[in-house]
Formats: sequence, structure tokens, C-alpha cells
Amino acid sequence: MGQLAVQVAKHKGAYVIGCDVGECHREILDNGADEAIEGKEAVLAKYRSSKLDVILSVATITEGREACPCRGAP
Repeated sequence: MGQLAVQVAKHKGAYVIGCDVGECHREILDNGADEAIEGKEAVLAKYRSSKLDVILSVATITEGREACPCRGAP
């Protein structure tokens, strides 16, 4: 879902800011995001006074175990 959202946003001319855990920054940028920031609170703090048109939150959900969103389930 996140990769598709980035591709659609970039196609429409958006500046895309991706946020996730530190080890996934390279993948976020490789998927086409213009910027990668760790944690949604950091995005909100950095861009609080800026105009953001859309904020989309995408989560990885697994049953009974944690997953690294950039590497799949453990």
C-alpha cells in the first residue's frame, strides 16, 4: 500500500515525505519518496507550520508477531 501511495502521489506531482523506523529509510527513498524521516512525531514537529495537503498513515499488521515493514515478517 505504501509503495503504491508514493507512486500515485509522485505521478500527481507531490513532494512525498515518508516516515518509518531508521533501518527502512533507504527503502523509503528507493520507492520514490523525496524525504525520509524517522517517526510521525518528527514529521509533525518539522512541518507543523507548513501546509501539508495530505497525510496518509499506512501500517503493517501481522498476527501475533512484529514485522519490520521493510523486510517483511520475521
